[in-house]
Amino acid sequence: MKRFVKTGFFLALKDSGENGPPDLEQLYEEFTEVVMDGAGRMDHAAYCHALNFTSVELKFMQKATVGMKKNLLSAKSACSGGRTA
Repeated sequence: MKRFVKTGFFLALKDSGENGPPDLEQLYEEFTEVVMDGAGRMDHAAYCHALNFTSVELKFMQKATVGMKKNLLSAKSACSGGRTA
């Protein structure tokens, strides 16, 4: 089930900073190849489970990133006394 989230693309997303890794485009292409290859190699139910798990992981990472940005903005605002630059 965790087959797709163990790819270099996912690992780079989890570990990337604000600018992301420079080779993200190549990693994404490799990720899509793994996903498409899975369609032919995995039984239908296992493939659907893997895709659903991957979708949940992406949504979690997206929400976590948005939450971190909001916390960072709140911290900056608190440090500047509510003033923005």
